[in-house]
Amino acid sequence: MTQQFAQLVAETISATLGGPAMGTLADEIRTVSTCLADRARPVEPPVPAEDPITAVGCFAAVLGAGRAAAELIVDALPIGRLLALLAFEMRPHDPATPHPAPNGPPVYSSPSPGSVVAPTNGRITSTFGDGRGHQGMDIGNDLGAPIFAVTDGEVINSGPAQGFGLWVRIRHADGTVTTYGHNDDNLIEVAAPVTVGQPIATVGNRGNSTGPHLHFEVADASGAALDPVSWLAERGVRLPADGEPTIPPNEPPSSGSADLWR
Repeated sequence: MTQQFAQLVAETISATLGGPAMGTLADEIRTVSTCLADRARPVEPPVPAEDPITAVGCFAAVLGAGRAAAELIVDALPIGRLLALLAFEMRPHDPATPHPAPNGPPVYSSPSPGSVVAPTNGRITSTFGDGRGHQGMDIGNDLGAPIFAVTDGEVINSGPAQGFGLWVRIRHADGTVTTYGHNDDNLIEVAAPVTVGQPIATVGNRGNSTGPHLHFEVADASGAALDPVSWLAERGVRLPADGEPTIPPNEPPSSGSADLWR
């Protein structure tokens, strides 16, 4: 959790004050990210969870850089992304939610340059919002099944992440960021370019999870969370929900990944 907030703070400082400022403000970055992580820790009833917006006060620690610099940093904050991270951690994944594996073959169509594919085979077991502040969608699939980049982009995170166990995050040409969590293995490194349909990870059961599945998120360039089901549907991609008939299969996303389907 702290690592995710530290990255957000560091990215904001780099964008406003330049890369060297991240080194001179290392202590401030650590203080702010720890404060945010502490605010985001879920609390047990009957104590109510803290309003996420109050966590912006954690950025008072950057006043050490000077008031003008601190104001620049706060003005540049991706508030949507910050609040989405806080909300997700305050309302962790429901451990009672099942994630049944899919029945039948893959449901993808072959990608073409610039197109979009589903991130993995399976059935939707949990949707955006879902009554608990869920910031993405869950797709139940078999342990070790392939996860694909939904479209071209660059990897900005690949490794451990609080709540997710392992995750991969990809930034796309329009600034959209897609997140792939609870992975069993990551197959791609930070800063690597990826193409639509490229295998980037395998479905896992790590982190806050009770069965093999992919947690998939979409955020726009401002950091605001989007409904992944709608986002995919607008681009011609649809996965069945739990209980719906299986969609007739087509070819897997790329010929180079055929062995991953077995």
